[in-house]
Amino acid sequence: MTFYVTNQNTVVFVLVLFGIFCGFVRDIITVKRRFIRTGAILSFFEDLIYCLIFTVLYHITVFVTNYGYVRWYEFASLFAGFSLYRFTISKAVITVLCALIGFITKIIRILLKPVMTLVKIIYKKATALLCVILRFCYKKRVVAYSKRMCRKHIRLAQGGFL
Repeated sequence: MTFYVTNQNTVVFVLVLFGIFCGFVRDIITVKRRFIRTGAILSFFEDLIYCLIFTVLYHITVFVTNYGYVRWYEFASLFAGFSLYRFTISKAVITVLCALIGFITKIIRILLKPVMTLVKIIYKKATALLCVILRFCYKKRVVAYSKRMCRKHIRLAQGGFL
């Protein structure tokens, strides 16, 4: 099968875009890790899943654009797209995404503040009620135990064992 230059240009262009997409998804993972702390093991599995997904997507892209033939310029164009993204707009994208998520978080906190206040009030009332119920049950139990012990001592005293 012969490869035309136009076909190779299309493959290079698509894989450069794919490299940029890989970099963008990597930035999303970075932003997620800033807001949701994960341990080393979970981070390892996230990175492993990232690599596996993009390996499969890379092979699908190569199969669709270049009939499954893997050439050296495909890896070079993928690396070029990823590097182009990382060294140009990656920091700006991370900054914008962090600011956007911070803004959305503040809006959600403002909107949920009345609900959280109501939940705190209900929680305080429920715990106070629970404490009253538990004290009452405890006192009933202590009184019942005391009465039992008094009866036992009275029986023993009547029997002459005291």
